[in-house]
Amino acid sequence: MASTNQRPNSSQDFLGRKNRHDYEAIVNYESEDDTDDDDNVLDKSASDSFQNISKLVLVFIIMGSLSLLIASSVVQTSTSDSNDDTSSDYIDKISLVGDEVITFTLNRVDYEPLNMFTEDKSTIVKYTHLKSYYAVIEPYADMELYLDDDSLISEGFVYEYTICDYSKKTGVGTDCYTGKYSSNDSQSINIACNPFDKYQIALIESYANIQTRNVTGYALCQYVRREIRTLSDIDLSDTMDAMFAIWDIAEEDGQEAYGENFHSEIYFAEAHNFNAAQVDSDHIHEGMGFLPQHIKISNIFELSMQAYNPAVSLPYWDFTIDNKEELMISESPMFTPDTFGSITLPVDSDWGWTYSNDSIADSAIPDGRWKLLKADLNTKYDDLGNSFGYMRGPWNYNPSPYISRFTTATYALPSCSSYSMWIQLDDFVDFMNIAPFAPHASTHGGIGSVYGCDMFIPLLDEGLLKNEPYLFYTCKKWGFYLKEFYRSSLISRADTSDCNVDSLDYDGISCGIVCPTDDDDLAALLTIIRAQVRTTVVTTDNAATWKAWRDWLCEGDAYRVFVGDHLESASPSDPSFWPIHGTLERLYQLKLMVGGFDDTTWPTEGDDVCDKYYCYEPDISTEKGNYTNCCYGHYENDQLLDFINSDVYAGVGDTNKEVMDNTDPTNKFYSMPYIYDDLMWSHCNGSENDDDNFADIIEKLYDENSRRKRR
Repeated sequence: MASTNQRPNSSQDFLGRKNRHDYEAIVNYESEDDTDDDDNVLDKSASDSFQNISKLVLVFIIMGSLSLLIASSVVQTSTSDSNDDTSSDYIDKISLVGDEVITFTLNRVDYEPLNMFTEDKSTIVKYTHLKSYYAVIEPYADMELYLDDDSLISEGFVYEYTICDYSKKTGVGTDCYTGKYSSNDSQSINIACNPFDKYQIALIESYANIQTRNVTGYALCQYVRREIRTLSDIDLSDTMDAMFAIWDIAEEDGQEAYGENFHSEIYFAEAHNFNAAQVDSDHIHEGMGFLPQHIKISNIFELSMQAYNPAVSLPYWDFTIDNKEELMISESPMFTPDTFGSITLPVDSDWGWTYSNDSIADSAIPDGRWKLLKADLNTKYDDLGNSFGYMRGPWNYNPSPYISRFTTATYALPSCSSYSMWIQLDDFVDFMNIAPFAPHASTHGGIGSVYGCDMFIPLLDEGLLKNEPYLFYTCKKWGFYLKEFYRSSLISRADTSDCNVDSLDYDGISCGIVCPTDDDDLAALLTIIRAQVRTTVVTTDNAATWKAWRDWLCEGDAYRVFVGDHLESASPSDPSFWPIHGTLERLYQLKLMVGGFDDTTWPTEGDDVCDKYYCYEPDISTEKGNYTNCCYGHYENDQLLDFINSDVYAGVGDTNKEVMDNTDPTNKFYSMPYIYDDLMWSHCNGSENDDDNFADIIEKLYDENSRRKRR
């Protein structure tokens, strides 16, 4: 077996996809040899061989002379009694075989086989590019044979298989691996392959060393992303270790040891922060680009994991399972000492984390690999850090030196209902624009949440808030309100030299929000404050009321209310960020499998593209306008802003269109190095009358789209 410390092929591109021309050659080969009505490819010579063997055995049985054949050419014994016994036994056993072709696949040791390769596979939920394959071989993973019908194992039958590299040009190669499956011996194989490497599998069934059936098919090398709670203990540990290495090893040291695909944690925090914290607009949230941009970043992160350990892949967290099981975030298997560290809850679940009850320091990760994980200092982007010098959004005045989680028991994770509603959206633009919100937002909001709601008590006492429930509502939204003030260029962060932290309590922190001094700008600030809070919090036209709000913002304790790291522009600094977005990509893939959209035209203007299509662009004007850069990152051919060179007018990596095309499971040129293990959302299946029953929704959407395409 090959060594398990080899790294994936360094010729992979920015997203880790194999050279597209190589993959097209593989698919073109399949399209030449495959037929539309066959789910699996059988090697013709193997198929003919099997048919000839079956006919030969049948002839011998009919002639009553099979025992003579065995006695004379296979079984050499000294007595006719043993001849008769052996012959009789063989005839009895061979009668069990029948004329069925062996149906098999390979599965990763410790896991069930992938449904798409089993006898009960879905006719709807499937990857088109895998149609002609018997199995997926996961790189550097122990793989074993799986038979749809293994009843003959107990009868003494043995299954031996050989897996060899294969290409259209050269045929079967010499890089071969052998395995075995029997009642007393099961041998697995481990192949150091790269995504989209192709292999031929030759499987032989035998009894008493006599071949009874054989079959030949093909397998494709690909990673499989799995839900985090389904990982085996060993794989979970290896996965967490690979992720932790990204925090533990510096960029230069990691690249020297593991190659150019390795990046340290700060590389990813910078990528996300540079694209999300610009004053003009959020270039990777609140618009069409949210989903493809996060797929890009996740794929780069996964490559970094695999540079350290090529046997792992990025797991996903299906938080709708937690919602279905009525688990609080702190009870999720995502947050244990073995995964991303436990979560500490505040003293009062209604008020959340407050100065009067809770220390800011207690929000740090308390245990596990990331215990007391430190926040990154902002050393690269002068305008994009917070006032305490950390790589956090400029509007986020979190002074903690630790990654902070102000989680409470009151946040609900996205539900099955959110996903059943999302998949039933037929309009492509609506589908893409809702992605950052109901299917996703409360995950970050629940983990990050907010600190300091007791700072609103003076506003309540002065009648500037209606009541306590509105206080809680305003507090939870405060981080978003500050971001809107910042994006309107009506507040700015204080200089780090003006902010100090002597201790992580009220008296030990001093800073402030910088407000405009110009009368017109002050009036504009009043207007936007009213726009944010008046509808649901304060219904008054009293000018003194709004001036009191402005004074509290600019001169009072407003800066003391801040959000946790999950809820801001450098959110990848919290390692639990990374398994979240795969669940959204899964839903997108499932949507395409059940029929997709009639029209996937990408919008080119207005709020269909992004929320901040009308923005301030400091380098061009101090006035709001519909500038091109307002929505950059959300157009079809946009890339990530060039965070590497700090250039907001350049892009890096694949375009949004390329990403969405490459992750299309109905595309025979599917180019992602991974697939997902399960896209069924079976935990969302309710009663027959339940509108959220995912199985019914999938079938209904598929039938509707099939009828529409036939018209």
